[in-house]
Amino acid sequence: MLDEITEPRLLHGDLWTTNFLLSPGRWRALAYRARHLGAVRLERHRLGNTDGVAASYLELRAVLDALAA
Repeated sequence: MLDEITEPRLLHGDLWTTNFLLSPGRWRALAYRARHLGAVRLERHRLGNTDGVAASYLELRAVLDALAA
């Protein structure tokens, strides 16, 4: 369905699985996941959650590796 989108739209940033549906394994889903993890990292940093920030690096690395494959 997302391949049919031809004009950019504002993304509200609430990227939970209940808010949109994507086919598993699609490149666009990985890109959205990477963007979401970046936002999560910022929020964890803002809250002083240093363990959560450290964990986000591993999560994001896995997504970036999948995007590069």
